[in-house]
Parts: sequence; structure tokens; C-alpha cells
Amino acid sequence: MFQQGSFDLINEQKENIKLELKKTRDELQQLDIKMCQQGEQEGDDDLFDELNTRLEQLKKELNELRLKGGEFIVFNKDREKVIEVTEHGEIILCNNTYSIEPTIPEDMSLYTYYRIGVSKPDDPHRKEFGIPSKQDLFISRLSEEIYYIENIRGIHPPANNIVDYNGNHPIVLEVKEFYTKKKVIKQKIVNKLFYVEDYEEIENVIGSQLKRFNQQKVEQIYQLKERWKLKTTPYDNKNKDHEEKLLNLWSIVYPDIVLENRISRQWEQLGFQGKDPGTDFRGMGILGLDNIIYMAENYTSEMRTILVANREYPFSAAAINVTSIILKDLLNINKETVKHSPQSAIWNSPLLTLFCYNTEYKYCFEEVYCSFVLLLDAYFVQMNAGYMDFPFCLEKTTNKIISILDKRPLSIEQFKGFVQQ
Repeated sequence: MFQQGSFDLINEQKENIKLELKKTRDELQQLDIKMCQQGEQEGDDDLFDELNTRLEQLKKELNELRLKGGEFIVFNKDREKVIEVTEHGEIILCNNTYSIEPTIPEDMSLYTYYRIGVSKPDDPHRKEFGIPSKQDLFISRLSEEIYYIENIRGIHPPANNIVDYNGNHPIVLEVKEFYTKKKVIKQKIVNKLFYVEDYEEIENVIGSQLKRFNQQKVEQIYQLKERWKLKTTPYDNKNKDHEEKLLNLWSIVYPDIVLENRISRQWEQLGFQGKDPGTDFRGMGILGLDNIIYMAENYTSEMRTILVANREYPFSAAAINVTSIILKDLLNINKETVKHSPQSAIWNSPLLTLFCYNTEYKYCFEEVYCSFVLLLDAYFVQMNAGYMDFPFCLEKTTNKIISILDKRPLSIEQFKGFVQQ
């Protein structure tokens, strides 16, 4: 259910802030004129700084409200529609159907987005039905198209900025569409034209979300490039730091068991394939070791449970393989990708989108990695699999993770919830 005008409170708060912004700007302008005409007087500098501080705070508060989304009446091909911008970066173009009785589709699975609600008492559509303000007029809201902020390049008025016959202003939403040509990811831009009364506010609402997402994407891509450097840094048994990391891994998992020698069959208890685990990191370098250490430190009991069960697959070797799948198959990263700037179309994947919505979460990559490893083990047990079945289990786990990412989870917690279902 939804209530028409569910953004009314946010809109009211935004209007109040806009009034305060205008008042503060006017005070600054008046102070500036006074200082130019009469010269600077005692206390003017302090007042100037105070007004500027207030101005910046109001701008911040207004931006935070805009990041919560908005609801806008728009006209597209002479038809009245609604654009809902959610705080999760969804831009939903909807058709509203009004009726005296609520109508619900028999098969809801056919619709990406469908909601039913009640109109406001002052809704002008009530006149069409002769409905008094105290009687319910139902609205069925069905999505026509859904755009995601990660696929928006920009929003702006068109070059030919001519209002329609109702005085609504045109606005262009630039939507990125991706396609593959000769195994290379490319993009094209499709322009969506709408007419809207409050064109400046819809531009600011979508623009604020787009700015935040793009800033987060740049940050995440630089972090992924740093991980790629670790991936391409070979494990070196002559490197003191590398050796200390490896021995620390043993101490975390087996604090009460002494490692008799650096080269030892004991490493097989940790799921390595031979006496020297350093050889297992060849494909993923130090990143492979760092990820196993992260899991050992943060999922200690789960990791010990798997190791004690003595599965028929080498746990650590499998975990290193998971790191490879995340980089290459889920993030589409390779030695050519990392040469590109964050603005390149090549940086595009559902997993990267998940990371971009969780910049306050420092270890997104590692958390997805741990969830992948635990799901892989769960499938192995569930299938009563043996060593020869491991490739099939790995494929099944990868496909499951891909299907979860297609649901567009927007938090690590939501992602984990889907994994555990």
C-alpha cells in the first residue's frame, strides 16, 4: 500500500529550508552591500562567517532530504504519469489508474512494480468521479519503466527548452544502455523526455543521488585497483611480511597447535594442497592469502567447523579459487580493465553496484567472499558431494550468487539475507 503524497512531509521540510536559504542569502547580500558602502565595522567578519556557516549547513540538510527521493507528476507523450525517485536510486515511471473500488491483478508476479493506495482529500481527480473528500478514491500505480541511478548519465533541460501548453518545463533523463560488441562492453545513451512543473527539484533530486553514486563508484574502483595490485603480487617465501602473514593464519585457526615446521604436511589441515602453501597462491597472489586471513579472523568458528569436518575438497585452495571468480566473473576485472579510468563503461557489474551503495562498509569485497565460501561449503554438504563433484558445486554456487546480484541488493546485510534463504 502507499498513500498519495507520501513525500509531503519531506517536501514541506524542503520548502522550509529553501525559505531559510533565501533569507540567509539575502542577509549575506545585505551585509556585503553594507560593508562595501560603509566599510567594515566591528563584528562584521564574525557575522559574515556565521551566515556562511549557516548557509552551508542548510545546503547540507536540503541535500540530505533530496537523497531520500521524491514524487513528481510528469507528462510523457501527452499522458499524465508519476515519477517516483526512491532513496535506493530507483527512478520509477508509473501510470496511475483511479477507481472507486480497489483493483488488484490476479497474477502479481507479472508486474515489476505494482502498488495500490488512497488519494489525498484534495486530489483533483476526485471531481471526475464525483467522490467527496471523506470517501476513498483508490489509485493503482503500475510501473511502466524502472531506471536505476547507476545507469543514469545525467538530467538536464533540452537545448530547445520550450514549455508545453500547461506551462510544464521539459527535462531530459540520459539513460545508459549497455551492450557487448566483439566481447567488449559498450554503452549508448538513450534520452527520455518528460514535462514537469517542478523541473528544478526533480533535476536536483536525481542529480544529488547521481553525484553521490558517482563519488562512491570512483572510491570503490580505486579500492578494487588496489586489490588487483595485491592479486598480482606473488607470494614470496623470502619476504618477511608474507611469511608473517602466513604463520599468523595458522595461529588464528589453530592457536593451540604448534606448527612443527614452515614446510609441513600440517598445512593440509588448513586445506592447502601440499607441504608449502605458498605455491597455492600463484593465481591470486597476496590477495588470496589476505582473504583467507580475513575469513579466519571474522568467521573463525565457521571456518574451524569446515576444517574439522575434513571435507573432500581442499578448503584454502577452494577459497583462493573463489577470490578469482569474484574478480574475473562477478566484477569483470582483468589486466586490461584496471588500465581504464573509473568513468569508463567497462566498470559495470551488479556486484560493483552493491559495493557503491556500501562505501561506509570497508570490507564489502571480503564479506561477499566469505558468503560465497560458506555457501559453497553448504552446497557441498547438501549434495553429499565428493572430490570429483567440486567443480559442479562451484558452478552452482557461482550461478546462485549471480542470481542474487540480479535482485539488486543494496546492502551487505540484504545480500547475506538472500544467500541464507
